[in-house]
Amino acid sequence: MGKIYEFMSGEHHEEYELLEQFKLSESPEYFENFVSGISRHMEFEEKILFPIVESHTGETENLLLEEISLQHSRIRSLIQEIRLAIKNPSANKTIPGFVSELEQLLTSHDSMEESDFYPWIDEYANSDEIKKAFEKLDSMKRNI
Repeated sequence: MGKIYEFMSGEHHEEYELLEQFKLSESPEYFENFVSGISRHMEFEEKILFPIVESHTGETENLLLEEISLQHSRIRSLIQEIRLAIKNPSANKTIPGFVSELEQLLTSHDSMEESDFYPWIDEYANSDEIKKAFEKLDSMKRNI
């Protein structure tokens, strides 16, 4: 597989590990570590990888990117639901239910990205675009 695929699928595995740590510990700190990683991951996709696809296809409306964006929105929504449930455990909202829904969404979402999105980037983006994408990612990591 290509560089983007390898890196991004590796991040998916790290995110699952962080979410699993949260499930086992129920520690808000573990959840925030997960949120930090997945937020940067989604931002990298939206701000850096999406424009690569758009520049190659000439499309600003791409069905794959739209679906990924919709799923990102749902992931962000579930993150907020879990944060609220952590802050107010007596609000009759179950953290395990939200986490289960998040896990199901991530499984489907990551599968789509790994089967369609990342391979596309690795096939069509040139080495200069990939290099610049990783430079921007490094800059994003330093600014966290």
